[in-house]
Amino acid sequence: MTGLLRRTGFHAVDYRKHWQTLELGYVGMRAAPYLGPLAPLLRGPIRLLGLEHTPLAYWVGQTMVVARKA
Repeated sequence: MTGLLRRTGFHAVDYRKHWQTLELGYVGMRAAPYLGPLAPLLRGPIRLLGLEHTPLAYWVGQTMVVARKA
């Protein structure tokens, strides 16, 4: 990223981890096809406890770069 910025006339001011947030119910729904018969063991308690809209923050390597023209 630094090289690309330099070649295009920019320089990095800051690099930060980019945390994303999804609702727990959505994560459970998306994971269900991969869990097969175990899916209800995940989705049931989420629904029962009313946690469907609970935010789940995660980071899987995304980086936010703040840059400005050199």
